[in-house]
Formats: sequence, structure tokens, C-alpha cells
Amino acid sequence: MEPAHSDQPTAPGDQNDARSQPVPPILDMPSWLRAVEQQLTVLHRSARPYETADARINLLRDALNNASNDAEVAPETYATLRHEFAMACLEHLSADRSQQMEAAIVACEAALQVYTPQRYPRRYAGVQITLGTAYRERITGTPRDNRERALQCYQDALQLYTLEDDPTKYAQIQHGLGQTYQLRIAGIPQDNMEQAIAHCHKALHIYSLETFPLEYAQTLLSLGKAYLQRIAGERRDNLEQAITYYHQAADRLTPEDAPVEYAQSQHALATAFSQRIAGERRDNLEQAIT
Repeated sequence: MEPAHSDQPTAPGDQNDARSQPVPPILDMPSWLRAVEQQLTVLHRSARPYETADARINLLRDALNNASNDAEVAPETYATLRHEFAMACLEHLSADRSQQMEAAIVACEAALQVYTPQRYPRRYAGVQITLGTAYRERITGTPRDNRERALQCYQDALQLYTLEDDPTKYAQIQHGLGQTYQLRIAGIPQDNMEQAIAHCHKALHIYSLETFPLEYAQTLLSLGKAYLQRIAGERRDNLEQAITYYHQAADRLTPEDAPVEYAQSQHALATAFSQRIAGERRDNLEQAIT
């Protein structure tokens, strides 16, 4: 679990300074919650979020139940538990996705009651990123409205996480915007896809193979998908660009380290080769099959 107080509570008119001033926790956590924190740390260190999501959800659900009956737990700590729970729900791919997205949204909305942009700008922005992802992936409700809400969440976060302040979070937001513009229903389809490409390129300016290999590959997958669906430009050129990005992503993914992304890259390459205009039709279909 991340520390509950990465933001200084700010006085009116002082919130900008707080964004760059780390402070220690205001209240000590009870011993049982420190044990939860240690267990979460072990799970996070495995670097396998999809595989540990179920364990994290169960651990955090119990922690939230205990925290609601423990007066020693500060509201900020309770909000952090809710945000951790929401992130685990997003990564719980084997469960009912609709139920998990709704649980993530409820948890984020509750966390935002504590982490306001005035008092905890960075925490607020972090929850907005998670909320944006939940709305983008949401199954219930109207898809058009969900995507617009997701875009607004990412834009709200972008007001607080600039390239200069936090390049990593900035890249995460840019990638989220890119993914959401690909799925956007409102607006002009051609413009949405160009926006998606532009935002993904901004993320790639930060992500590199050496420093963020998984995020780098994920963004390449998103770029490949955007070029596959691109309306502007020549169809032949767009397909070649999509294949290039998919190949670059696939070369950096393994089924052991990133099973979901690896499967996505293989499926994406098959789709792109099946639609390819350049090259021999027979060879392209063979590539798609293999």
C-alpha cells in the first residue's frame, strides 16, 4: 500500500507548492494495517499484477472492513485503501469485468471524497487516472457517456501531473488518453484517431525499453491499433506502420512476464497481416496463421 499522505494538506491558495513537497505520514497506522501494507508490498514486488489481483482484492476487502470499525485509521489511509482496491479490481481479468469495473468506480468516488484537488492534488490526480481507466473499460451504462467521462478524468489528472512535475504519471495519462480516443464515439472518428496517435507518441517520449519495458510495449500496441484503424493517410501505409509497431511490441513481450500483452500482440499481428495490402497475399495469410 502506498503511503497515505504523499501530499501536504494545503491551505487555500497554497496547493501548487504542496505538489512538490513530500511530507511524512500524519498519523501512524495501527499494527494490523502495517501487516496489510507488508503483504501488499510482497504482492506488488512480484510484478505480476494480473496474477496477484485476486489476492490483493481479498486482502484489501478485509482491510476495508476492519478499517471501517477502527477509529485509529485516518480518513486519508482509508481513501488509499479504496484506491488500492480499485486498482486491483481493474487488474482482476478472470472475474466478472462488469462487476469489477463498478466496484472500482465506487471505490474511486469514495476516495475522491477525501482526496480533493485543493488538499491532496497528487492523490486526487492519481485516483482520477484509475477512475478514467474504469470508465473507459466500463460495460454498464452508455458507452458514449462512459468514454467522455473517462476523457474528463484523464484531463483533470493532466492539470495536476505535468511533464515537468512527474514525467512517468504524465506518460501514463497520455497513454490513457490515447486508448480512450481510439474508443471514443462522440466527435469526428478521423480526428479521434489522430488524437489517439498523438497522445501515444507523447507517452513514448517518456517510456523507453530500458526504463519502462512493459509500458513501452503496451504503448506500442496501442499505436499499432490506432494505425490499424486510422482513417487519414494511405491504407497501405497505415497497415505497414501498424505491423511495425506490433512487431516492436511482440519482440519485447514474453508469455511468462506479460501473458495478457503477449497474447494481445500475437492476435494483433495476425489481424494486421490478414488485412495487409503490401506483399504476397499467400505469405500474409501464412504470417497471420502463425
